Amino acid sequence: MKTKLLSFLMALGLSCAIYRSNHSLELSFYKLKSDLLLKPFRVIQLSDLHIPYSGFKLKRLLNELKRLQPDLILMTGDTLDRQALSKDITKAQLFFDDCEKIATVLSVSGNHDYKFNKHLRNHLFDEKISLNDNVQVIGVNPFNPKLPEIQKDKLTFVLSHYPIPLNLKGQSYQFSGHAHGGQFRLKNQGLVGPDQGLLPKYTKGYYPQEKMFVSAGLGASPIPLRINNPNHVIIVDFVV
Repeated sequence: MKTKLLSFLMALGLSCAIYRSNHSLELSFYKLKSDLLLKPFRVIQLSDLHIPYSGFKLKRLLNELKRLQPDLILMTGDTLDRQALSKDITKAQLFFDDCEKIATVLSVSGNHDYKFNKHLRNHLFDEKISLNDNVQVIGVNPFNPKLPEIQKDKLTFVLSHYPIPLNLKGQSYQFSGHAHGGQFRLKNQGLVGPDQGLLPKYTKGYYPQEKMFVSAGLGASPIPLRINNPNHVIIVDFVV
């Protein structure tokens, strides 16, 4: 009887942990200084929604974005899953529209939504855009990254789906995703990462030496489970 009860409690605990990982949201806050800015600037990174397989409800996500009041929203690929249908493309476009009511939105494609490039809004493909006199954003092709020239007098955000360091210099920062936080996490280590194998190096958080932010993402494709690995949003406050 005790053995059965213990087994039941363990199964219940595991089920609760899996549900929490797949339906909760973790916000990671960072603060960095920049002498190139005239006033504080908040950036939010979203990655790997894999619509229609988003782990976190888009309406709830939009409510969080409204509350956080970003100046810029960066979407770093796999907004759509490769299995997306036309109705899913419409859903993604409506989500973009709602995000644009909150802040400027810029995106790049990933390995899943690469074929949907023409449907992605404000999509940067091996190109850069200046938001103002102080900030520029560069988006790179995930399969053939060519980094355009970086203006040293601008705070620069480089969007690259794969968490492969681009060796940035100066006040330039890379935003990547793809690794899904290692899918299953044990303490602070992801267990498996696409293209990185077991115990991947770059899965979640900020890597100062590489000047790279990696989002654990908001979806769970192709593995439909996240364990000890909540849906993840990165918030970076650049202060003067």
